[in-house]
Amino acid sequence: MAKVITVMNMKGGVGKTTITANLGGLLGLSKINGKNRRVLLIDYDPQFNLSQTLIPPKIYFSHAEEKKTILSVLMPSDTLLDPFNLKIPDIEATPSVDSLVVNIIPTLKNGCLHVIPSTLDLMYLALGETDTATSTRIDRRFENFILDCRSKYDLIFIDCHPAGSIFTRTALRNSDHVLIPVGPSKFASRGVGLMKQFIDSAH
Repeated sequence: MAKVITVMNMKGGVGKTTITANLGGLLGLSKINGKNRRVLLIDYDPQFNLSQTLIPPKIYFSHAEEKKTILSVLMPSDTLLDPFNLKIPDIEATPSVDSLVVNIIPTLKNGCLHVIPSTLDLMYLALGETDTATSTRIDRRFENFILDCRSKYDLIFIDCHPAGSIFTRTALRNSDHVLIPVGPSKFASRGVGLMKQFIDSAH
């Protein structure tokens, strides 16, 4: 079963995406006992910078048009994207991870480096108003999806956005470890205290 590592800080601009891309890429290319790891990177930020960093534009837009993004994990249909009245049917089945990933290094033998892209449409959920039932269904869908991912990879990195939201909560509840990048400034270091509060509240 894969270990899940969320890369997060409540302060933006501290290198979360850069660290996810480079650390994930390095571990995807390195070997242990002569074998490559199977590494999955999940872009869980509406700004989708990780997707833009690693996925060629033509492939990214093809995936986005076919709704093959992390948004399809949280919602069964993007026709439900009303930020003032988010409703999600009680459907816990999610797309398989295999149907969403982009293979970053196709020539890698035995191991892999895969990315699940994000989309700006994820902002509807970040800003949307959800009732308890809808929020619970999103939680369950993400948890079920991560369980599927754990069974198919060795390491999973979640690049999370710098704000408290449903993404923060679902990522932390399904992570084994949290990596908190901090820049050399008081504002960035304040994010560590906020992160500790979120981590304590999530478990």
